[in-house]
Amino acid sequence: MAKEFTIENEYLKVTVTTWGAQVKSVIRKCDNVEHIWQADESVWGYHAPILFPHAGKVVDGKIEAKGRVGVVAGMVAQKAHLEIRNVYTNVEIVGNGGSSNYGGGLVGRVQGGLEISQSYAAGPINAPVAGGIVAGGQSTTTPPSTYDNVIAWNPFVDGNTALPFGTIRDMDVMKDVYHLQGMTVNGEEVADGKAVPELYEIVGNWSDAWHSDPTAGNGYPILAWQFARGDYREGCGFEKADGVLSPDLSVRPGQREYYNLNGQRVAHPTRGIYIIREMGTARKVQIP
Repeated sequence: MAKEFTIENEYLKVTVTTWGAQVKSVIRKCDNVEHIWQADESVWGYHAPILFPHAGKVVDGKIEAKGRVGVVAGMVAQKAHLEIRNVYTNVEIVGNGGSSNYGGGLVGRVQGGLEISQSYAAGPINAPVAGGIVAGGQSTTTPPSTYDNVIAWNPFVDGNTALPFGTIRDMDVMKDVYHLQGMTVNGEEVADGKAVPELYEIVGNWSDAWHSDPTAGNGYPILAWQFARGDYREGCGFEKADGVLSPDLSVRPGQREYYNLNGQRVAHPTRGIYIIREMGTARKVQIP
């Protein structure tokens, strides 16, 4: 059974638990303000900041690293158990290491217990071992993972070993798992994807943790608490249409690939907003 310990000084009162070494409470004494998420089970029933999903932007919208790379967790270690629920990411993952470099939209390497539900990843992935949601790397002792209502919304996944969702095994539970229509893996379009309007409908049937308008986040679903803040268009992680860059049109044809906002590749782009992929990176631009 987990135990709790409390320490304090004249400024702070801090409570930690032995279960996962979670910081359970940090209270500032001058105004009695609680600074730690209080484990609302209807949203996310844990405390630790290192487990709670990013609630803001990643610098330059990209994580680039060697080893195990994922927005929520680089690796789920052996004997660990991670539950990811009501989470989305729009972060570009770039793995710049060797063959043991795992990059996934939510999780890199999976060696412990993993449950993901009502979540999606929308950033491009480029790593030696790559997956839109998880990279893989399971061993014979890795317990089954459960994926329930999970969307690989990524425009592309590239790597020496690359899969739209990631490496899964026969023992893993896959329920209502989808990928974006037009997604490419190593430049080849993946069949049987869902169009953006279909994905909107799917997310619209998720829990009340998600805002009722699945386009609220500048064209992407966001969480209800984000919408309630009022600054969701600036802080949702997806750029506003009036904030994109104009591309450098001097680059020779063939050096870059264009995708529309549905993730579909466009051979001859005209005026509008596109995602450009070139030299292993992706960015959103506007062609005037």
